[in-house]
Amino acid sequence: MLTCGLANQQAKLHNVPHMRHATDHIQADERASTRAQQVFLALCVVIVGGFLCLGAYLSYDALRTNGREIVRSRFELSAQRVALAAQRAMSTGLELSTQTTLPALLRRAMDQDPAIISFDVVDARGVVLFSADAQRTGQPGVAAYDNVVRHDLLDDLGQRQGAVQVRFGHTLLSDLDQRFAQGMKAGLPLPLGMACLVLVLGGVWLMRLSRTVCNSPQQAGPVRWGVLLRPGFRASLSLLAGTVLAGTLVALHGHASQMAQQTLPPEMLAKAQSVARASSAQIALAVDTGVPLSQLRGVEPHFDALLKSGPEIAALALFNADGQALARRGATPVAGAAYAVAEPVVVQGQTVAEVRVAIDDSVLQSSLRANALDTGFLAVVVLLMANELMALLGTLTLSRHLLALDRQLEQ
Repeated sequence: MLTCGLANQQAKLHNVPHMRHATDHIQADERASTRAQQVFLALCVVIVGGFLCLGAYLSYDALRTNGREIVRSRFELSAQRVALAAQRAMSTGLELSTQTTLPALLRRAMDQDPAIISFDVVDARGVVLFSADAQRTGQPGVAAYDNVVRHDLLDDLGQRQGAVQVRFGHTLLSDLDQRFAQGMKAGLPLPLGMACLVLVLGGVWLMRLSRTVCNSPQQAGPVRWGVLLRPGFRASLSLLAGTVLAGTLVALHGHASQMAQQTLPPEMLAKAQSVARASSAQIALAVDTGVPLSQLRGVEPHFDALLKSGPEIAALALFNADGQALARRGATPVAGAAYAVAEPVVVQGQTVAEVRVAIDDSVLQSSLRANALDTGFLAVVVLLMANELMALLGTLTLSRHLLALDRQLEQ
């Protein structure tokens, strides 16, 4: 009996190192699994943060591009009107250098928009032939830049004979770019920080939940919320990251839309004012030559051409002094809504008609939505690729631990 007791005690003492070794091995595996989960969580945070920054930049780029197009198209219309007059004269055989009526046309167009700095007609060599400022005649034309609009003058054979150049204040573009940049920088930190915080907290909760599920005895029944990990830790965390990213991109889209509504309508109104002022001047010139207002021809084609200058111009109309519409093009404003800009047609000191222009200040919404959707779609693809990459790189220690964890959660 004594011999058996001594044998059992020796066996127990012999098994202690093995038990201690097994416990250390299990603890090491748990620590390695935790590190693998932390690495994958950090990867998801980096992906979400990077794509939020990309989404903010794409929104800024869309706002900047469309804002610049609105500003530049305002002056392109003036250049096109002068170019059309010069090309019509050339089609009758009158050479560009002999069109002495162009300086008056340039001065009148420049007076209609105070933002224009110089308005020139240059020859094929780039030398100023005619200008709103007579002192610029004979000087080199202005160099191509962001604040310079150029429209080539072509003869009947399509040969370039010169160009119309409009230079406007560069601050119109730089101030617009600065407002958009500052607005997006101010609106990014809060959603970015909230997204990363929610993702980190959610990831840590999933890590604890996975540890609870793995350590829970099978006879104890399912762990509360454990069903969330049935797809596996990697898939569950990727789904969480995609959800957080989608919600934050929606918030960024709302911020960009609000910034567009606050910043772009003044530029649209300025363009509408330029369109209305130029149209009323042309109509007044025609009426002053003796053509009755009711018998004017070409007003509606003229309005159609202006509508093509940009989607922000929604409708144009010509009303007589009695308020009767003589010509109308574009989407008619709803009942009770006024046109954004109204410019009187004055002939010999008397107002005989009025040109009205309506704008659409929501033209950027579709572009901003497309940017948000593209960013979200690309981010989802990258998250899926990161998920699959961890599975493909099974030779790596971190990947092996994540794969083992997913297999354990699926049991």
